[in-house]
Amino acid sequence: FITLPVELVYFEGKEIDYLNHLEWMTASEANSHVFEIEWSTDAVNWFLIGDVKAAGNSTSSNYYSFNHEDFRRGTFNYYRLKQIDYDGESKIYGPIAIENKTVEQKIVKYVNLMGQEVNPLYTTGLVLIVFEDGSTSKMIR
Repeated sequence: FITLPVELVYFEGKEIDYLNHLEWMTASEANSHVFEIEWSTDAVNWFLIGDVKAAGNSTSSNYYSFNHEDFRRGTFNYYRLKQIDYDGESKIYGPIAIENKTVEQKIVKYVNLMGQEVNPLYTTGLVLIVFEDGSTSKMIR
């Protein structure tokens, strides 16, 4: 009979207030040192974005969370946990995916092709809409 170092109950995430909020719970832990949080936009290439200290040895439930603010909008963001023991052994949990649909963007200004700010109500031709995040959209009036 082999005891698992960590008995993971759940690992989930969702976007809350412009952050991807990850949370997980363990039912028990043995020799558990740290949880590394890894992020990907393609579920192939993974990047370490942070870590959370584990409980070590515990027979009770432990709740953990991590917030990721520098994720990519308009696509899926993937996350996984890498649990590392004190002896260096590790196990990966996940991945999970959070769909970060592009939210309604705030318009900062309208400009013409010469880069001059214009009022779109009184401008004809091609007008560029500049959004708060720096992205643009074209409009023909």
